[in-house]
Amino acid sequence: MARPLNVSYTKLVEKAETLYDLLRAALPPLGQPYKESALDNMKETTKHELGVKPKLEIVAYCPTLFQTLLELATAKAQTMHTLWERPADFFFAAHATPGVAASLHPSTIYDEEDVRRYCRYTIINPALLGFHALTKNNLVIPTETVYPYVASGTHYEIIPDDTIIVEEGNKGVEGRPHIVGTIEYKAPHVHKIAAFHNIMIPPDADVGVRAMRFIWPTKPSQVSSTEHIQTRMIIQAWAQMCNRSCNYAIHSCGEYTILFIKNGNTLYMSQKYGRQSQTALAVFGLLLLAVGNSRDLGEAAITPEQLDLPNWQAKVAAEKLLWPEEVRKATAATAVGVYHGYSVFAIASAAQLT
Repeated sequence: MARPLNVSYTKLVEKAETLYDLLRAALPPLGQPYKESALDNMKETTKHELGVKPKLEIVAYCPTLFQTLLELATAKAQTMHTLWERPADFFFAAHATPGVAASLHPSTIYDEEDVRRYCRYTIINPALLGFHALTKNNLVIPTETVYPYVASGTHYEIIPDDTIIVEEGNKGVEGRPHIVGTIEYKAPHVHKIAAFHNIMIPPDADVGVRAMRFIWPTKPSQVSSTEHIQTRMIIQAWAQMCNRSCNYAIHSCGEYTILFIKNGNTLYMSQKYGRQSQTALAVFGLLLLAVGNSRDLGEAAITPEQLDLPNWQAKVAAEKLLWPEEVRKATAATAVGVYHGYSVFAIASAAQLT
């Protein structure tokens, strides 16, 4: 059954005064998989993924870092004001507001590609349009190819679903375009299994980060079981960034989106952004950070210094010193993935997640 257009989006656009008001809109509902047991797995880890360097050693759950990113993105988006007497602003809002075309999204998910299309229309495209509006100081839809843009991952050993391209490479096998980030889409059932409950434990208020040991597998079979879907997702994000020499990644199942920042051998991980969590605005901020490290964006850029990333590095190093000996000395023969010392994983059952 077709879903009616959500009139609240029309009202939101009419009341919007800035780019921030457009990007902060809630995402429309995501369709459900065609049956309860469908689309509940993901590809196996490959030897190419395990062979990347450097190996991931620390997963740092740092919601405060990403909250700062969201606040910086908010401040920048609030500088772009809408003028509804300009027809171009209406056209821009129709494309940049998540959910305006909600009735066009499938009400039933039959394939991961359906999730990808949903995320492109509701998260990625609005964030990209916001980026171009801010950097050009004009709420207008580009009429020609502009950088950055998002395209499918190129066919190499490690292939992201999408990549954030900032410059074309030379034509041919070796002509990889220059990218600043990778994007991976998963079906909602995969995120229910890989719930990240054992990672997303609120850090102490005076620390603000939860630094966890990550034990890199030595062979793919070590993470082939269902309980290691979470591990495979983390390995996939890390390997894609290492393989393409970039430091930023987005993972989304539509219902939830997670942002990643790679720094040395540490993977900074955001909280889950749900449909009500200003997801497009958060991705807009990540674009300003990622592209700003590659190109001169002037005042539009968000810098690592504004995020106080050096200070977070010091906090992660201090947290690492507090790991018990069992965690520090553990090897892949003991456990793989995020290791707390008492078990490999503490994943809630599917019944607990519904």
